[in-house]
Amino acid sequence: LNLDILTRAEQRSESLRKQLFEMIEKENTVKSRIDQISNDIRPEMIERTLQLAGSMKPEEIRENRRKSLAAERSNLESLLMEIVNNKSNLSVTLQKSDILVEKLRVKLEKDIDNALTDPPIDN
Repeated sequence: LNLDILTRAEQRSESLRKQLFEMIEKENTVKSRIDQISNDIRPEMIERTLQLAGSMKPEEIRENRRKSLAAERSNLESLLMEIVNNKSNLSVTLQKSDILVEKLRVKLEKDIDNALTDPPIDN
C-alpha cells in the first residue's frame, strides 16, 4: 500500500513538473511576442511597414496600426501576468509534492529496513 501511495505521489510530482515546464514555455513565447510588438510599434517601424501599402489616408492607417499593436500588447501583458501567477502556484505545489514524495520514500525505506532487520522469532 505504501509503495502504491509513493508511486502516485511521484506521478503527481512529475505531472506538476511537466505543467510547470509548459508554463515556462508559454511565458517565453508571450515575452518574445511582446518584445516583437514593442519593436513593431515604434513610429519608424510602422512607417516602414506602411511604405509598401499606398493610401490616401496614411495618418489614419498609421494610427490604426499603432492602436492594434498597443491592444495586442496589452492583452499579452494580461496573459503574461496570468501565466506568471499560474507558474508561481505550480512551483509551490510542486515543492510540496516533492516534500511529500521524500517523506514517503523515507518511511517506506524505514519500513523495509525494519522488516529486514527484525530478529527471528524463537520458539
